Amino acid sequence: MLITLAFVFSLLSGIFYPVEACLATSPSRPVTVTTTETPATSSTASSTTASTTSSTTSASTTSATTTEAPPVLRTCSPTAITYGAGDNLNPQQSIKVDYTGLTSTQIGDTTDTTSTMTVTCSAIDGYSAYMLLNGNTPPAENQGNPQTVSIKAVCSSVDMVWNYVVEVNGQTFTRAFTSVNCNQAP
Repeated sequence: MLITLAFVFSLLSGIFYPVEACLATSPSRPVTVTTTETPATSSTASSTTASTTSSTTSASTTSATTTEAPPVLRTCSPTAITYGAGDNLNPQQSIKVDYTGLTSTQIGDTTDTTSTMTVTCSAIDGYSAYMLLNGNTPPAENQGNPQTVSIKAVCSSVDMVWNYVVEVNGQTFTRAFTSVNCNQAP
């Protein structure tokens, strides 16, 4: 007969041990139960007192702080403009065009920005530079035959269009452009 010794033993000693055993029963012989216990261990702490094993375990709580990455801002690329590269003549007639000072400023709480930069070309000593936007529009900065011509370019990432911006007599003028070329002449 299969008897749960845990119940019998708990009645005798007042301690509950989950042990199963098969005992033969006989009306003429009493049943004697002997147990040997090995103390249980845990990774945190354990103690044994008078054949009673108690284990303590601790639960760890991990809290994580989620930080959102800043939004990816849309910016205008300066490479959306074709810049004159110059020629192989000596001295060059067509001269190299560069851009400098590219900055992008966020528009309010949006992911759009306003980008600004300076577009420049410089002639050699004794020569004047002459800039053309889109092959046919001279900027106001060409006046006076300067050795270096520099213009302000502004682009909103809302429409991704670069604009030449100039103030003349207190009025601001803008013109969209996609290419800049420069020539030099004595």
